[in-house]
Amino acid sequence: MIGRARWQDGREATPSGTVFLRRGQFTCSLRYLARAWGWDEARVRRFLARLVQERMINAVTDAGQTVITICNYEEYQLPAKTTDAPSDAAATRR
Repeated sequence: MIGRARWQDGREATPSGTVFLRRGQFTCSLRYLARAWGWDEARVRRFLARLVQERMINAVTDAGQTVITICNYEEYQLPAKTTDAPSDAAATRR
C-alpha cells in the first residue's frame, strides 16, 4: 500500500472521474485489492477495517472507489541524507 501511495499531491483519474489526492493517499476499489492480493472482497474489507481500528490508515469509500490515507506516511519514507560534518567545517587533516 505504501508503494501505491502518492509521493506528492496531485490528481488521479478513476473510473468515476478525477480525484485530488494528497501525499500518502491512494485510491482503488475493494475489487482491485481483492484481485491484487488474491483475497475475497469480504476479507479485504475486514483487513482495511482492522487497519483503520489500529489507526494505521483512514479509508473513505465513495462511488465504488476507496481513498486510503496512510497515517504517519512520512515515517515510512527514507530520511534525509545527513553528512558527518557541515560543509563549512575546516579540514581536520593536512
